[in-house]
Amino acid sequence: MTLLKLKFCSHSEVSPDASNEIRICGGMSSDVFTFVNGIIANWNRKSSVPVGEIPVSFDDVLKMHFCLLENSIMLIRQNGDMQLTSSYLDEDIKLVGSFGDSLEHVSWSPDESLLLAVSESKVLTILDSNYDMVAEINLNNLASASEIKQNVGWGTEETQFTGAGAKQKARNEQQPGDGALLSEEDSLESEPCAVTWRDRSDIFAVSYFDKKINSRRLSIFDREGTHLCSNELKADVSPGSLVAFRPCGDLIATNGRSANGSCIVNFFERNCLNHGSFVVDQNKNTAIYKIFYSVTSELLFVFTEKTGDSIEKNEFEMKIYHRSNYLYYLVQSYNLPEKCADYALDPSRPYHLTIALKNSCIYSFEWIFEEDSLESSSIEVFAVINGAKLMCTPYDELIVPPPMSFYEIDLEEPILYRCMSGINLFLFTQSSILVFECVSDIPVGCVLNRQFSYGKTTFNYKNFPQLLQKFHYSSLLSPICFLPFNWVALTKNIICCIIESKNETSAQQVLLLELDYVTGSVKVKKTFDLPSDELCFALAASSDLVTDTLYEAYLSLSSGKIMKLSGNDLSFISTEFPKPCNHIKTFVVNEVCIIFGCANNRYLYLNETLISEEATSFSIQTNKFLLFTTLSHRLFIVALNDLIGSDKTDSSQWYSRKIERGAKISGVVQKGTSVLLQMPRGNLECIHPKPLLINLIEQQLQEKQFLEAFKLCEKHRLDMNIICDGDFSAFLSSLQSLLSSVNSHHLLNLFISELKDTPSQLQFKRNTTVPTTGKVERICTRMIEMIHNDENLFKTYYLSLLMLHVKLEQPKSALELIKKHDSLENCKTAGLDFFLLLVDVDKLFDIALSMYDKQLVLRMLEKSKKDPKEFLPLINNLFKGKSEDEIQFNIDDYLRHHEKALKSLHKINSNFEQVFKYVKTHSLYVAALELFLPESSKQWQATAEEYALILSKDGKLLKAGCLYAKLKKFSDAFEAFCAARKYDFALVQFKRLNAKNVPDFFEKREQLVSGLESMGMLRAAADIMSGFDEESALELLTRNNAWSLASEFVMQSKRTTQLVPVLMASLESGLSELVVVVGEKVREVESLAHRMEEVVEKKKQWLALSLQDPEIGAYGDGTISEFSTISKTSKRTSSSQSSASSSRKLNRKKRSLKKNSPEEHLAILEELIKIHALVAKNIDSITELSFVISSTPEMKLDLHKVDIGKSVSELNSRITRVWSNADVMNVKINEFGENESNFEECVVKPMMNADLKLFVKPETLSFNILK
Repeated sequence: MTLLKLKFCSHSEVSPDASNEIRICGGMSSDVFTFVNGIIANWNRKSSVPVGEIPVSFDDVLKMHFCLLENSIMLIRQNGDMQLTSSYLDEDIKLVGSFGDSLEHVSWSPDESLLLAVSESKVLTILDSNYDMVAEINLNNLASASEIKQNVGWGTEETQFTGAGAKQKARNEQQPGDGALLSEEDSLESEPCAVTWRDRSDIFAVSYFDKKINSRRLSIFDREGTHLCSNELKADVSPGSLVAFRPCGDLIATNGRSANGSCIVNFFERNCLNHGSFVVDQNKNTAIYKIFYSVTSELLFVFTEKTGDSIEKNEFEMKIYHRSNYLYYLVQSYNLPEKCADYALDPSRPYHLTIALKNSCIYSFEWIFEEDSLESSSIEVFAVINGAKLMCTPYDELIVPPPMSFYEIDLEEPILYRCMSGINLFLFTQSSILVFECVSDIPVGCVLNRQFSYGKTTFNYKNFPQLLQKFHYSSLLSPICFLPFNWVALTKNIICCIIESKNETSAQQVLLLELDYVTGSVKVKKTFDLPSDELCFALAASSDLVTDTLYEAYLSLSSGKIMKLSGNDLSFISTEFPKPCNHIKTFVVNEVCIIFGCANNRYLYLNETLISEEATSFSIQTNKFLLFTTLSHRLFIVALNDLIGSDKTDSSQWYSRKIERGAKISGVVQKGTSVLLQMPRGNLECIHPKPLLINLIEQQLQEKQFLEAFKLCEKHRLDMNIICDGDFSAFLSSLQSLLSSVNSHHLLNLFISELKDTPSQLQFKRNTTVPTTGKVERICTRMIEMIHNDENLFKTYYLSLLMLHVKLEQPKSALELIKKHDSLENCKTAGLDFFLLLVDVDKLFDIALSMYDKQLVLRMLEKSKKDPKEFLPLINNLFKGKSEDEIQFNIDDYLRHHEKALKSLHKINSNFEQVFKYVKTHSLYVAALELFLPESSKQWQATAEEYALILSKDGKLLKAGCLYAKLKKFSDAFEAFCAARKYDFALVQFKRLNAKNVPDFFEKREQLVSGLESMGMLRAAADIMSGFDEESALELLTRNNAWSLASEFVMQSKRTTQLVPVLMASLESGLSELVVVVGEKVREVESLAHRMEEVVEKKKQWLALSLQDPEIGAYGDGTISEFSTISKTSKRTSSSQSSASSSRKLNRKKRSLKKNSPEEHLAILEELIKIHALVAKNIDSITELSFVISSTPEMKLDLHKVDIGKSVSELNSRITRVWSNADVMNVKINEFGENESNFEECVVKPMMNADLKLFVKPETLSFNILK
């Protein structure tokens, strides 16, 4: 950013009748100290009277300095005395030292550790902070440049490789006494010395008159006073009597004269080599009398004085230059009523300057940098001020980096500021306002630098400015006392600015100026006083202008408050920034004004909400996006809808991209996608961020501008899926219109190639209607249909059709399309050439062969540049056949399409053996079975039998059994199904067997019965056995506790009388065995319950002891407790414990029923669960058995002898006793228990969480089977 804008200007009159030059210096808290007429005074920038003063008895002060470290004021007198007083001006001044000689110049180092003084006898003295001498140097006795030892390389001009002739010429020029070296100004020996420090306080430069060469000399010294280097002696680059070290330390600026007498500024590097120059004024009567840099090195201040007979009074001017792209631009220029006597810079405010004129008036200025672009609703121009020139480039059309420009506007006096309102350009100078209208087709009132063109098309610009009127306002305001600043154009006729207040009730005033375009006059429309304690930091017009009488502006004040200027009213609004903002922008949403502000080039606010703490620049585009750069060198773009109405900002969801270090936003095209960035060195870069591109594409799609959207995606390489992903249904419905408007197969092919089923990642609005699957297929199918149905579209998108088929993985369809339509005039050879770019040549060769078209294959080979010697014999051999079927067989066999080849072979060859051999060679049994139908044919049966045998060998027994069943080989089918353990299928085949014809029939029966029993198909197994041995069938059922089936089997048998006793004996025996098992488990539960109580009690005691003494690690009997086990075994230091097997073994040892094991309580609970599961299973069997006995009258059995109820009751009692113990749930488990997932998830965790749903409840066993 090179546009320097005056933030505020104020002045104070210190002493109108001063007899001596005024001296000033900066203090703390924006204070300024002055010395004039023997009085030291303290001035505040908000006050027109001094806030403190102290008189002294002398007035010959050479330099005044504020000592920050000591918080004091030092005065250096011309006689060499050093006087010191407190900055509070509350004590008398005292003498702290003296140089003992009259002084010409004094200078402090930036770190205030050294003080330099040059006496009139050209003796340079260096003092430290204690005023002790560090070094004393006689400048008249310094060695010449030729006597100083030179470094090898490019350090000085002597060592630059310019040839022997040039070196000799340089030596001749260095001879002393050469009068040609003297300029008119520097030939005077009376010119004082000048000293300047580098900001790091490591070196300083001295400009002095050297009597040995009769010319001025520039020399560099270090802190100890060591002479480092001096300048080369050349007449056109001789240093002047003024020097200024750039704070960053790379250059030294000095005044000088060019060969034609122009006033120039020369630059020297820190090794005293010349580094160029620029012209300040071509008038020979103009001279520079002060030159210095701002504290940030960005601005160079040059003060000039113009004399001569042609003017009545000397003219004084302050010029401010800014360095950009290695050139210096004159960005501000002010005429001063008197010569500047002294100046003061404020390190806390880098763009603040206080100057004191010889008439004892103090002027304070503060500037800010703004973006160089001029933006309105229809015009975007990058405009750089360089003195009286405005260099303009329309960056919405082309980029011309400074110092070049597309056109220039030349004025008669330097430009201070410029702004736009609609199509009107306003230029402000120190005395006038010029208004231009940007509607001209030809450059009227401006200079066209060059003719820019894009390719063969000449670039024609239609918005050149044409001067409408020039207004003089100097008669209304004093040019320097009340200099207007913060200019802004509210309408074409109304200008708003800020001026220093003329009364004591306020510091500043808001001034409305009304322009009369007919008479060219300016009048004050309205004046508003700001509050006395407020200063205007920024002024911005509202973005919505209705008429010339309805206008709004917003003022950002020094307190952070906002004032609104509307018509003839100025009032505060509710919005208040947390910090005062130097830059503000406004826009209106739903008739509500939203204000963005940036404070200290860091804090960015939306009304009161903090957006960023590291913003360096910001801009707004079309009331939709906020763009800002940060100190982390990123560009953020945020939709305003995401910010408005939200108190919190989530920057992680914002779009951002990296930019060059230090780059700032200089302009944004309001109706486009361009963002203009300016680099720190001054050059320009135009980027097109994706959010702006996507926003424009969405607008174009809504307005059915499909061609523009396609071109934009192509130009910026965007994912073209965004075209269809926004509103998929609307896209499909407007597909016909899209194809007609795009009218370019190149753009459509690009779109097709990027199609994918997943939604585009560029969709910032996530309300896409894209289907989860099948998007590509639906789009391509619909396009193919539409293109085929329209002859004009077909001619345009013939190549796109091929690509659509390839996208659908239908290359053969594309090749058929080429074969069918390649005879058309616009399709000749083009289709095949394009198709070869989409599909692999080898794959395409196979596809062409599969179409059995020799001419197409030859054309494809010709286009693919294949070697004819390699492929022609092959093609001739493949197409060498007596019939079409034979050719197809040759090609399909070559392409390994064996199933298709089999069909062709079956047609041309009636010999089954040869065909069957081809089937066995390529394992084409499935295709052969379909080909040799019906199933009754010998060919089919032979193929099926061979295939079934192969399936059996491959272990595919189920398929083999099915084939054997179809072949009516029931015995083989039975064996295959039994081997596959499909006994239900084997049962069907067994019933088809004939016992007389099957030798091993009974073995098969036994095998089937055993298999059915293993599958639980007891009824079917009993049915098979009943035909041969009913007693064995009954024994099978009772053995598997199938009591109901056994009873049913006995009742349905013809031998019921004989089978009932057998069944009764089995029932009685089974019931007795179950009762015995239940009784044993009851006794086992009794033992476990008693043991569980002992374990829980012991662990409770041990837990209490371990809490008192953590070092305890064993039970009373010496067994390691679970608590000590955790701390010791969890470390796993030994190699045996590091393995998985060792860990499992250790876990089993820890959780066992062994007495005093670490997890004995968990092992007991595990065992109780197992017992319950077994008892529950036996109870179910007893219940079924009892039901069978009770429901069968033929069975006589005394159930009262079986005391099962008592056993169940005892079991309930024991389990309830364990379960009701509350301490069971509080026992701590260690890490080894957590490693066993089954027990952990199903038992331990539910217990820990007191969740009893998964644990066995004793109530489930509380029933009496006798009832």
